[in-house]
Amino acid sequence: MSNVALQLQRTTAGSVGPNDAVIFDSVVYDSGSIIYDPSNGLITFLEPGRYVVSWTVATQSAATSAGITFGLTQIPGLPILGSTPTKTGEVVGYGIFNVSPLDGLYLANLSSTTVYYAQVPITASLVIVEDDPPEVGPTGPTGETGPTGPTGDTGPTGPTGDTGPTGPTGDTGPTGPTGDTGPTGPTGDTGPTGPTGDTGPTGPTGDTGPTGPTGPAGFLEGVMLSLAGATTILDADPVIFTAVEVDNSGGNITYNAATGEITINEEGVYLITWSLSVDGAGASPIARFNLAQDGNLMMSFTSTATQTLMSGSALIEVPPGGSVVTLVNDSGDDVQIAATGGFQGNLTVTRVGI
Repeated sequence: MSNVALQLQRTTAGSVGPNDAVIFDSVVYDSGSIIYDPSNGLITFLEPGRYVVSWTVATQSAATSAGITFGLTQIPGLPILGSTPTKTGEVVGYGIFNVSPLDGLYLANLSSTTVYYAQVPITASLVIVEDDPPEVGPTGPTGETGPTGPTGDTGPTGPTGDTGPTGPTGDTGPTGPTGDTGPTGPTGDTGPTGPTGDTGPTGPTGDTGPTGPTGPAGFLEGVMLSLAGATTILDADPVIFTAVEVDNSGGNITYNAATGEITINEEGVYLITWSLSVDGAGASPIARFNLAQDGNLMMSFTSTATQTLMSGSALIEVPPGGSVVTLVNDSGDDVQIAATGGFQGNLTVTRVGI
């Protein structure tokens, strides 16, 4: 399983000019052969491969009526775009791409004017995870055959068989010359063969050769939850998803529909992505959801628009013994979810590293 991943955040407000790069000021997670340059926003790949990317930018305003566009520009290659017709809200983008060694990319403002970041804790975030299918490692060499054990002792000789019966005595000849000696009687039957002696003990088994290394797993494991139908999420309560759509975790990841808790049993690195169709936050001017791990805040996602599609993603490290993850309403008021289609929200947990 690949363990090449990068997560970046921007935690300050300010603005970004047209065609300028988004400068991230915090590296949340960095593993493998990816380099980030905070002086110009450039991300450089040292090894070839296929990668999955997702990014968000929280915007406050821009001097344009044509909407706002950000793009993930690959060198060489075409941009992967994300756009919104509103100037206040969140711009989101996703993509899959292949890179060669020393290829680079950056997230840029592709609008025709300067865009101002929103006044929220996290103004921009970006996650990159390698998606190359792993190869199975070679079979380890067969160990040498152990030495042959010593031959067991020869069992004792069986008892001698019974002597056969004596032949009959010949008739007494007439007195006179001594008669010829009579013929020797027949030899008696051979006695039965004695029992075979016990087999000696088996010699010790030779040492087993070392086992070759286990190749990496050949697929990603995880679960996908969905939320269907209109509902209200009380302030400070977790989001209750209504169904488990996909589960190929083999019992590693479980979901409690009564509490909204997602339990991850095995240690490793996990990618969590989510989206909700928000239709109001009461008297609150913002909608905010926090991703919590074992009750501790891991990521906070805020929108100044309270009727919008909110989404977020984060990489977390699960320690030995496992963790409990929840997505919690932190808007300061109850949040309404509107029944606008088949599904109003989803959350995916994918294991991406060990």
